[in-house]
Amino acid sequence: QIFLFPAAFFSTQWVQISEGLGQVAQSQDAASLRSSLQAISSDANFHATRAGKPDFEAVLDYIPESSDFFARILPKIVGLAEEAATKFRCKDVPLLIQGLPSVVFLTYSEVATLLALAFLGLLPNGASISPLYFPKDGCAFPPNTEKLRCFLNYFDQFDISEADSADPGDQGMRITRIVRSDPGFTLEDLERSPCFLC
Repeated sequence: QIFLFPAAFFSTQWVQISEGLGQVAQSQDAASLRSSLQAISSDANFHATRAGKPDFEAVLDYIPESSDFFARILPKIVGLAEEAATKFRCKDVPLLIQGLPSVVFLTYSEVATLLALAFLGLLPNGASISPLYFPKDGCAFPPNTEKLRCFLNYFDQFDISEADSADPGDQGMRITRIVRSDPGFTLEDLERSPCFLC
């Protein structure tokens, strides 16, 4: 079984990442954010120019949330990312492999932390969601600004105290990979599934 966080991730890479997150949180503009992320992230998008502008300038110019991003939203993203060691140092999170049926259970708070790490390009092996919101080469504008706005709204609205204080039976999601080749699986099975996300 393959896990999202390799055994040595939190004892080796996380030290540099956690120190660098402090610099990310203090970023006041796109240039300082890019510089801080380049020091701790292997995400190629943080080292690129799109639409004639460096990454974040090309994106933030096109969204109304840009005025709140550095003051309010980015510190929340960093705060969620900083909790990774607490949440995942002793928890194995298996990767769901294509073609194999499998299940992983995550609390809403854990999902928020994973999304924050992915947003900042800090997941192991360079996994990132930045391709969803950075402009493609040659574009004059970001093609996926609404996706970026959805992520920013999620982080802005997420309340970790509510997520952590929820009913233990209702504070998480089960993520399931279902193999279509299973001859016994039907649409009715999916409709009856207790999984929050399939």
